[in-house]
Amino acid sequence: MVADEVRNLAVKSADTVKEAETHTREIFSNIGEIKDSSNTIMSEVISTQSSVENTDRAVDELNESSQSIDGSVTEVSAVIEELNAIASRLISEN
Repeated sequence: MVADEVRNLAVKSADTVKEAETHTREIFSNIGEIKDSSNTIMSEVISTQSSVENTDRAVDELNESSQSIDGSVTEVSAVIEELNAIASRLISEN
């Protein structure tokens, strides 16, 4: 009778060990999947960061171009005013 109980305990222990091994394999598999997902997310974050930096540079360049154009428009306006003044003088002299 004691031998039967020892045998039953041994079988239960073996089953428990097999179940623990199965759960351990599942956990390691899930950890691998999480690692892969984390790497994918990190790659996307880096790509997004690069895109944001490129966009920031492009906005800076557009701002500089806009300021340059604004300066040019101001210069052209001044020249036009001068030409209008000259034209007005020439018309009034004739």
